[in-house]
Amino acid sequence: MSKNDGRNTNAFQEVIYFAKVFDVKILDRVEAIKAICNKKLPTLSFNERESIILDWWGIDEEDNEFSRLSAQLKCQILENDELPEDCENRKYDELILVALLSDYEGVSNNYIAESMDIMGLGHFRVEGQVEKLEVCPCCNYRTLKSRGNYDICRLCNWEDNGLNDDEKYSGPNYMTLGEARENFLRNMGQLPSSKWVKA
Repeated sequence: MSKNDGRNTNAFQEVIYFAKVFDVKILDRVEAIKAICNKKLPTLSFNERESIILDWWGIDEEDNEFSRLSAQLKCQILENDELPEDCENRKYDELILVALLSDYEGVSNNYIAESMDIMGLGHFRVEGQVEKLEVCPCCNYRTLKSRGNYDICRLCNWEDNGLNDDEKYSGPNYMTLGEARENFLRNMGQLPSSKWVKA
């Protein structure tokens, strides 16, 4: 191949790249998240459905997500402590969708756009305000719904018991906060840090 051929190939690739960049459609983050979750829903196995329903069956009026459910499902959840055996029943899809949607709370728009691309939903620039979560004291990313309530960071897996002292031992985490930070920094290259907003 001649030098000119190489230059022509590079020029062509640049044209394609810029065409893709400037021809990107804009999509609201709420609509993007709904599209991802609707695509995921039918692919869930029985065990995955059962696990999600188990985690969310205790939802009630104190939870914001409860208002999104139908009156029929609200009654069933409030009147039955036992987990339903027919988890494959499509009537539980609305509860599972609420759970799937909540997984994207605080997730960056870039990560959502990448997920859509990977799932074959199209190439978009996702826009919209990202929900502001609390900062994990270990990794310093916004991943926690609240501080000090034993929420587990979805990036570094630190269980937040409200500890801020690097040297103090954390029972739930079996190590000090300082040790956990060192672990995070060592493993950071293998973790999806682009998924979350850095504080």
